[in-house]
Amino acid sequence: MRAEDARAFLEVHRQAVRGLASSDYPREVIDAWAPLPITAKHIDIVRANADREYRLVAEADGEIIGIGGMVARNHELRACYVAPSASRKGVGSAILCEIERAARDQGLATLEADSSLTAERFYRANGYEACDSGEHVLSCGTRMASVRMRKRIMGVEADRRVLEEDCRSLETMHEDSPMSPPASDSSDPLLRRIAEALERLAPAAPGKPDFDAAEAFVWRAEKGTLAPVAKVNRVDISLLRGVDRVRDLLVENTERFARGLPANNALLWGARGMGKSSLVKAAQAAINRRPGVDGKLKLVEIHREDIEGLPALMSMLRESPYRFIVFCDDLSFDAGDASYKSLKAALEGGVEGRPANVLFYATSNRRHLLSREMMENERSSAINPGEAVEEKVSLSDRFGLWLGFHHCSQDDYLAMVHGYAKHYGLDAPAETIERDALEWATTRGSRSGRTAWQFTQDLAGRLGKPLVAAT
Repeated sequence: MRAEDARAFLEVHRQAVRGLASSDYPREVIDAWAPLPITAKHIDIVRANADREYRLVAEADGEIIGIGGMVARNHELRACYVAPSASRKGVGSAILCEIERAARDQGLATLEADSSLTAERFYRANGYEACDSGEHVLSCGTRMASVRMRKRIMGVEADRRVLEEDCRSLETMHEDSPMSPPASDSSDPLLRRIAEALERLAPAAPGKPDFDAAEAFVWRAEKGTLAPVAKVNRVDISLLRGVDRVRDLLVENTERFARGLPANNALLWGARGMGKSSLVKAAQAAINRRPGVDGKLKLVEIHREDIEGLPALMSMLRESPYRFIVFCDDLSFDAGDASYKSLKAALEGGVEGRPANVLFYATSNRRHLLSREMMENERSSAINPGEAVEEKVSLSDRFGLWLGFHHCSQDDYLAMVHGYAKHYGLDAPAETIERDALEWATTRGSRSGRTAWQFTQDLAGRLGKPLVAAT
C-alpha cells in the first residue's frame, strides 16, 4: 500500500469515528481511537499490515469514502467505516457484503467483530447477532465499551448444497435400481445425512421467554424471541429537566396501566435530543419501584425495521401475567414503506386487538410519523387526495396520548448540566461549568438534554472522574 493510500485509509477512519461515534463515547476514548494529526508512524503501521489484514475501499469520484478489513485466521471482521458524507447510502452494507464474500472464498463459516455502540444497530441490520457486551482494548491500552457480534456466513448455504447433492445421489441410486426398497443398506447413510442436514436447516422452535430474567427485553424478530437486557441504558427520572409537564403526563399514564387501569398508547414527538426515549425508560423504572407494582412492569424494545413483527410479539405477550410497555424509538415511515399498516392493525382495528396487558410507546421527530414529502406525494397522486392523507394520518390517531417536546431555554439547559454535575459529583465552580456548557452548546448549534449529557461526559473526562452517581 502506498503512503498516500494509507493516509486516505486513515482519514476515512478518523472522519467516521469523530463524526459518527462522538455522541456515544467520551473525548478521551475518541482521541485514543482516532488520534490526530495522522503521523508518519500511523501510516507506517498501516502499510506494514502486521496482522495480514485483508483490506478493501469504496470510492466515489476517485475519493475513498469507505474502508473495510478482515483478519481471516481469526475469523475477525476488523473494520467497516464510512465517511459521514457517505453515511446511510448503502456504502457500509456493500463493504460488509464484499468482506463476507471474501471470507467465504477463504472457507470461513462465521465472522466475529467487536462492534462499537455506534455501529451495533448497523451490524444487527446486516444479520449479525450480539454475543456479549464488554470492553475492547485499543492498541494504546484505552478501554472502550463494545458489543461482540457474530454472523454465520456460509453454514446454511453449505448445508443446502450438501442436501441437494445427496438428494441427487439418492435419485440416481433408485433410477439404477428401481425395484429396490427405498431404505436399502446402501442408502441408509445417505438418508441419515439428508435428515441431519434438514434438521440443521430447520429453524429452532423459539423457547418460552423467562420474564423473571430481567425488567427489559429486546425483540429479535428474525428468531421470534425476546433477549433479556442485563443493564438498561437510562438516566434517573429526576435528571430530566425542562420536560416537567410531559414527564408528569407520561408517568401518570404509565402508573395507571401498571395498576391495571385504562391507559393510552403514547407518541412522544418533537425536537431531537430532548429526552423522549430517556423519559420512556426512566418512567418505567420509576413506576416499577412503587409499592403495588413491584417490578411487574416490563419494557420491550422493538426496532423500527422489525415493526411488521409486532403482531407476533403481542401474541407472545398476551397470556403473560406481567404488564408490558412495547417501545419503539425513532419511529417514522418514508415513501414506499407500507409497514405502518401492520402497526395500525396491531394497535387498533385488528380482530384480536391490542392485548390488555400491553401498551405501545413510540418516539419520533415527526408528529404524524410520516414525512411531509410522503403525505404531499399521496395528495398529488390520489384520486381523492383528502382520503389518501386521512389514511396516512390515521396512524398517529392510534396514539391517545400525544406528548410534544420542544427546544429548551438556556436556563433549562444549564439546569440539566448542573443536575448532571451534582448527581455525578463533578466538583467545579458553578460559573466555570456554566461558561463551558454554553460554549459547548454554541459550537454544536443546539441546546438539548443530549447536548447537556455530552458536555457532562466531556467535563467528567477533563476532571478525571468516572460517571458514577455520588452517594
